Amino acid sequence: MNGHVIANCTQPAVELPYAPPAQTCNGTYVCLPRVYLETMVRGGQVRCLLDTGSEAVLAPYEMVSKYKCKLRATQTRNINAANGSTIFIEGEATIPLQVEGKCLDTVALISKDIKEVILGLQFLEQHDGNWDFAKKRIKFGQGNWIDLVSRYQGTCSRIYAIYARL
Repeated sequence: MNGHVIANCTQPAVELPYAPPAQTCNGTYVCLPRVYLETMVRGGQVRCLLDTGSEAVLAPYEMVSKYKCKLRATQTRNINAANGSTIFIEGEATIPLQVEGKCLDTVALISKDIKEVILGLQFLEQHDGNWDFAKKRIKFGQGNWIDLVSRYQGTCSRIYAIYARL
């Protein structure tokens, strides 16, 4: 149906069954997993995904210019994502991540195919990361525990589709 607009739809509305949130916080807000580390890069806040399923450290291509990181050639041309798709690598750069006032220089593969920093096992091993999954926190070496955050900390939206036109 080209140009199909809901206001002009002649199909009857179909009521969908109510689906409550999978998990709630305090009975009100939907909880998102707290697997992100808040960092600073040259004065800008960067939320990084901690991912034990990733061996590498990856950063989006936009970070290179935004935070004035020098892109270098790398022998790695592409890697495979967990879903089997190919992630093309533009090069590598050293990202000066500031965590709790300490600089953790981190070499990352740079790609136009990702939108957020992914800190994999290589990062955790290099910086002696100790992740307390139960308490949703991490520390590096003998440093203090750092509470992890969700992707969109402080943002809550709940949208339910009650009627649909088929």
